[in-house]
Amino acid sequence: MSWNKFVRRMSSLFTLLLLCLLAQSCSLGMPAEQKKSIEAMELLGKTLGQMPFKGPTQFLTCPLEGGWAIAFYPDADSGNKEIDKYYAFWIRDKSVYTVNREAMSFYPSLPQSPPEIGINRVVAALTEENGVILRPEP
Repeated sequence: MSWNKFVRRMSSLFTLLLLCLLAQSCSLGMPAEQKKSIEAMELLGKTLGQMPFKGPTQFLTCPLEGGWAIAFYPDADSGNKEIDKYYAFWIRDKSVYTVNREAMSFYPSLPQSPPEIGINRVVAALTEENGVILRPEP
């Protein structure tokens, strides 16, 4: 492995580790739903291992069908009202599922979400909860 590739991989892992540590330290004294959201984010970070891009990241979360819908995208896009490229997941019972093509292509070893938890359902839930418009895939 080249030095540049090693540094890129380590910076991605470092970002995920910081996310997990931040989530762990922020969970003290929080309402139960916020703690569950943080636990879902921690599991996502541990499962993914690396991010598909470098730099700051925006995360969206909301409860969905007994689990959590989570999407993330580069922070550079955070000024936009509508987000075209994002990675969407559904987490339930300590399992992480991919929801959209971006997530499936970058994390092919993860299972796909069940048919009833499709991209349109996740997009609608995250948009309603967070006020950011994620464009569904065609």
